[in-house]
Amino acid sequence: MPTEEPRVDLTRQWVAAELLRLTKVESLREEARRNLKWAGIYRGFRPESLSRTLLLRAAPAFAADPAQLRSLGTVFLDSIEAPPGKDLAARFAGAAELSALGEEIKALCSKLSGQDIGSLPRSESGDPRPGGRGD
Repeated sequence: MPTEEPRVDLTRQWVAAELLRLTKVESLREEARRNLKWAGIYRGFRPESLSRTLLLRAAPAFAADPAQLRSLGTVFLDSIEAPPGKDLAARFAGAAELSALGEEIKALCSKLSGQDIGSLPRSESGDPRPGGRGD
């Protein structure tokens, strides 16, 4: 009997954590060097010293700002050499079909295809307040 993948409710918090976990560290460091918003998120750290652990700690900051979450999505897609384009959902769909990618990355891209990641709820909680757990 095949095992089913656990169902994941897509939230900006989950998407940010997954993108930070699966994006090449050097791509994330490069964006932190050139993007002032990202430099603010990682204030106090030199981009070249950012480890995966430090990068992952910023997931809540990316989840809180839909524009920065979309920016993170673009960095991820560029790092895996997804087909270019302005529509992130379409780029995720195209990336899900790339045979050169590992199954984990293709599965993430498939989940995010057809989604406006910036419009997802912030977290699983229903708290709609800014800074709260929901959106």
